[in-house]
Amino acid sequence: MSSAATNVRLATPSIFTRTFMLGIMGTLSMYLTSWENSDRVRDNYLDKHRDYGDTFDFIIVGGGTAGSILANRLSEDYKVLMLEAGGDPHPFQRVPLLSNWLLQYSQLDWKHITMPQKQAFKGSTQSRASISQGRGLGGTSNLDYMMYLRGHPKDFDEWADLTKDSSWSYDSVLKYFKSLEQYSGPWEGEYHGDSGEMRIKRPAYTGLGERFCHAAQQNGYPQVDLNGPFVEGCDILTYPTKKGYRDSVHSSFLRKIKDHWNLAIHKYAHVNKILIKGDENRAKGVEYDRHGKAQVAYATKEIIVTAGAIQTAKILMLSGIGQRAELDSLGIPVIADLPVGKRLQDHLSVYLGPFFVDTGASLDIDRDVSAGAALSLARDNGPLTTTGFQAAAVISSGLEKLHGGRNWPDLQLTMYGLSHHKSADEDFSHAYHLKKDLLKTYFEHSKGSDSFSIVVSGGRPKSSGTVKLLNRNPYAPLIINPNYFDKVYDLVVMVDGVKKAIRLVENSTVFHDINARLTNEVLPGCETFRFRSDAYWECYVKTMSVSFGNVAGTAAMGSVVDSNMRVIGLKGLRVMDASIMPSIVSTSTGAAVMMIAEKGADLLLKQWQGTQTEGGLLKDTNLVLTKIKENASKMKGTIDSSKAFLETLKLAGSNPDAALEQIDMEDLKKLTQSVGSLAAILGPARCPS
Repeated sequence: MSSAATNVRLATPSIFTRTFMLGIMGTLSMYLTSWENSDRVRDNYLDKHRDYGDTFDFIIVGGGTAGSILANRLSEDYKVLMLEAGGDPHPFQRVPLLSNWLLQYSQLDWKHITMPQKQAFKGSTQSRASISQGRGLGGTSNLDYMMYLRGHPKDFDEWADLTKDSSWSYDSVLKYFKSLEQYSGPWEGEYHGDSGEMRIKRPAYTGLGERFCHAAQQNGYPQVDLNGPFVEGCDILTYPTKKGYRDSVHSSFLRKIKDHWNLAIHKYAHVNKILIKGDENRAKGVEYDRHGKAQVAYATKEIIVTAGAIQTAKILMLSGIGQRAELDSLGIPVIADLPVGKRLQDHLSVYLGPFFVDTGASLDIDRDVSAGAALSLARDNGPLTTTGFQAAAVISSGLEKLHGGRNWPDLQLTMYGLSHHKSADEDFSHAYHLKKDLLKTYFEHSKGSDSFSIVVSGGRPKSSGTVKLLNRNPYAPLIINPNYFDKVYDLVVMVDGVKKAIRLVENSTVFHDINARLTNEVLPGCETFRFRSDAYWECYVKTMSVSFGNVAGTAAMGSVVDSNMRVIGLKGLRVMDASIMPSIVSTSTGAAVMMIAEKGADLLLKQWQGTQTEGGLLKDTNLVLTKIKENASKMKGTIDSSKAFLETLKLAGSNPDAALEQIDMEDLKKLTQSVGSLAAILGPARCPS
């Protein structure tokens, strides 16, 4: 077990009590700052004792969901540098139930704020949406609600049609989804993998999830595998989880290879731009700041940008890749005139409720989260194993069916099985930028009562927006305008989704059995509309709008990159994250981003097959041995007792992995102690830690 995991488990009984959840969270910002500062100091110290050089086969810009998977795959055979603006994920991020409390902290989240929205987010401060995007190794997979949903098969068939490339069809990308998964659950079979790195299963605590899907069945929506072929349906959500904890891409793909001899991970690296060699139109390097110093790294093969739909657009535009008129206005030399940032899409969502239920039917953290619950987490049990999101129904709106789209859903209804606790108004305000006084007024009547909410999300929005640079400063905020509800169609779909969610509860015996009923409280600001009329629900949706950070499309295939994810008109530069989606998937985007990275790694490995770097960062074994022998006098008799280690080093040039397995760590420690620092002798060679 890793030391981080051990620390979390040992701390669990004293940390995750009601006092912590409701009181100490107020000091979380200070605690996270302390964590980040210590991580920075440690990283800066280690960096001074490591010399990776400045030239690599591949450079990955962004160590998030996609970047971590690419680093895992590419560093098996190539020298790879991964640049990440954040640091290690915080241990709190491993606890599913804390997900809502960890949003909008700059140590973990980019905290993007949009321009004021004309048709939505009326309940948010200045009508601005907050869009959370993970910052740190593992990215948004550390920060999201762990809903593992690939998207509907027709989403990917549409990608194949739009790109005129059948390799993006559902049948073609299925193998990449499967290769990532280590699935266990009721749907095992041809549509799931069992030998991948990421453990996918239902969490131990599913709360009202089963009841929700029974209600869906009573309303005509069958229980189906939402990660297989289906028309419409409901299922209890599966999470990326291991032993009750979040299994992010950091823990499943990156942590075990951090000390891979071919991989250099530069945390706290703020990328300023991609360097393009003009006469060849080839991406040659990356300019970035790290620990107070400006640095440059070079790639001999390719640079892959995986910074997420918002940051990727920013980096490309700062590099001169974007629309000519916009770049010219900022004085940025144009390298490639492409519509970067022009097709931003997001899933606008709304918490519908509260729906009151009998006492004990829902999860009430004031009552149910205690030291005992924390002990249950360590045993992969209890309420801390859930993010609160327990089941989802993926269905078609009436408008979609009217246009013949019954087989391609455009709505997601998600059961959120938590009651409104004592500090719900403050917590929701912090997480989603909603006005605190609005939430306090609306939630006050529900505190102390068991309840749940249903999150209604528009799956296939017609509206799209933009990401633009404010100026040439790489640290400046962006001008983000998603244009939510710019198309009235999206608003009509959302209102229909709200009505379907209410019908699902009120038209079912299973919810009647626990006396489920929608609140009669009128949302402040919507008093002029008849309660539960379409006009009222329009007001409700426009007021209580939130974003779950499922942004996509800012460097779309067909307009900015080709179907192999290469930036059009340039060599040696690809984008492999949610930016490339030509249309957003109809469910959460995380799983699809993982698939994009897995497919991208396959493309790269096939293209560059036969050009592997021999021995990785220890490619000059003779030089290493010579340096060690030159320092023999400093090591005295330790070298004689470490012959096995020297023989292993000889093997490193031809088979580094086998060499690692044979190293006697006690001998290595003796060597290190004798020299003071083995790294000082080896120079650019990297030693296993």
